[in-house]
Amino acid sequence: MARVVGIGRARAAQVAAALELGRRSLTRAAAARLPIRRPRDAAQVLMPVYGSRPTELFGLLLLDAKHRLIKTAVVAAGTLNRTIVEPRDVFREALIGSAAAVVLFHTHPSGDPAPSEDDQQLTNRLVAAGALIGVDVVDHIVLGDVSYWSFKENGRL
Repeated sequence: MARVVGIGRARAAQVAAALELGRRSLTRAAAARLPIRRPRDAAQVLMPVYGSRPTELFGLLLLDAKHRLIKTAVVAAGTLNRTIVEPRDVFREALIGSAAAVVLFHTHPSGDPAPSEDDQQLTNRLVAAGALIGVDVVDHIVLGDVSYWSFKENGRL
């Protein structure tokens, strides 16, 4: 922003701070055990914090046996269009956090949340790994700028 004519470093810092305050005002208290019943519930937790990211992130919502939110964890950060995700990293977080189920998520910096074929293959791989170790993969949410795409809602999970 500081490169725009008429906006100096101080004004750019103020704008960035205002955006961060807006993002934080949309998040909920970490202590709240929010129920995640539908993809929209997960998206409401994730979009204010992880939507509109400049690089790909991959993470998960850890859920208890009643599908209430335990915590959110980011397990991989990537580039503009790729993140390398290994099942061991995903399920390490789930097992350490005593999660009975997880909602996977990742960001698309392009703003378009439509999944790629690689996204579908990764989802299938993680669902199989979760079934093997007893952690249910409830959904995989792809976050764009202002919208999301759910594998569950779209019948691909």
